[in-house]
Amino acid sequence: MIDIWQEIYGTIKRNKLRTFLTGFAVAWGIFMLIVLLGSGNGLIHAMEESSSQMAMNSIKIFPGRTSKSYDGLKEGRRIQLDNTSLALTNRNFTDHVTDAGATVRQGSVYVSYGPEYVSLTLYGVYPNYTEVETIQSTAGRFINQIDIRERRKVMVLHEKTAEILFKDEDPIGKFVIAGKAAYQVVGLFNDPGDRDSREAYMPFSTLQIIYNKGDKLNNITMTTKDLETLESNAAFEKNTAGS
Repeated sequence: MIDIWQEIYGTIKRNKLRTFLTGFAVAWGIFMLIVLLGSGNGLIHAMEESSSQMAMNSIKIFPGRTSKSYDGLKEGRRIQLDNTSLALTNRNFTDHVTDAGATVRQGSVYVSYGPEYVSLTLYGVYPNYTEVETIQSTAGRFINQIDIRERRKVMVLHEKTAEILFKDEDPIGKFVIAGKAAYQVVGLFNDPGDRDSREAYMPFSTLQIIYNKGDKLNNITMTTKDLETLESNAAFEKNTAGS
């Protein structure tokens, strides 16, 4: 055993540069492995955190373009979602869709209260929006079905927006001006990363009419049930594609 250690020591002593480079390469490899593992775990935890308050059975459908020609029309045609698309989703997929809603957007709207104002993006949403996005109601309430049905002029603001507009006042029940219309603030919300601090929410039907969106919508949001296997998901996807 002593002879072996003496041989190792002698080899290292005769090849100092090679020994240093080998040690450096091993140390660098271990360092990079630690960095990559740390980065990977960080991304995993970030994804888990961002989705922790979202329904894992939620789906968002955005319009796109066709990939095949049909009935004399070329591929690449733009697909536009509308109110009929939402109605068909609610009516035709009751076996797997528990609740479906939609979103319509209006950007760069000045919202004011007294002398204070902010530029916001307004989203017309359905009550199920909180189930598919990581926002939390912190005061008052969120948009409900009565707001949708009666096309009420109500709005839900981010906490930071409320601080700018109302200072030390309680914003719930107060009226803000957006464009030429007055909206009653019925609730406040927050989100984990303050991603939506420049956004406000109002009833889908109200925004669609006031900003002349016709029957068009930006996306469909839904929560599903009984889709726990690859087979059931594949069957659901085939069924929706055929519709």
